[in-house]
Amino acid sequence: MVMPMQTPGMQMQGPAPPEAAGAIKNLKRSVVGMLGMCAGRLFFAMAQGLLGVDLFGILDMLMGGVIGIWLLKDDEHFEKYHKMMAGGPCAQCEQQGMGGMQCLMPFMMITAMNLVFDVLLRISTVGIMPYGLFLLGSCVTQGAAVYFAYETYKIIRDLSLPEGNVEMGSGRGGFVQQGDNSAPTQPQAWVPFEGSGNRLGG
Repeated sequence: MVMPMQTPGMQMQGPAPPEAAGAIKNLKRSVVGMLGMCAGRLFFAMAQGLLGVDLFGILDMLMGGVIGIWLLKDDEHFEKYHKMMAGGPCAQCEQQGMGGMQCLMPFMMITAMNLVFDVLLRISTVGIMPYGLFLLGSCVTQGAAVYFAYETYKIIRDLSLPEGNVEMGSGRGGFVQQGDNSAPTQPQAWVPFEGSGNRLGG
């Protein structure tokens, strides 16, 4: 999957459009799963002496979950958690008007990077149970979150694309702008020996 760049004209602010309700619902489930796996991962990493190995991975995943809450701040279940953070450690973000769909791209990129690092750096500890179960669950939920975030992005992108204003001219060569009723200029025929010239030797 190619990491998308924002298309000019896209409205990446406020709540998601109604057309993206299905993708947002699945994204919400993925964020809840991420937070649950992160909590279990932290608990068993501490209990099994693996916190030194996985501390930064857990913190990165927690940051992704927090961004997910800000992304879904208009959701009825996440709204109260967003207000708690907005009135405390994230007050400055709230004052700057952050949240909603403008967090979609940061969430997708950070979660994707966390997933890559978990697979490359920590997958060798997946056999240490029960910690490994939550590590594996972290990878699954992060992968699902990236997928559904990308699906949401595609829906918003498609809704933001302008209507095509160029169409093929019927029966005429070339492209014609809509609303342009003028016929294309016809090339003038070349007629030999036409026009005035200078006579040789004259």
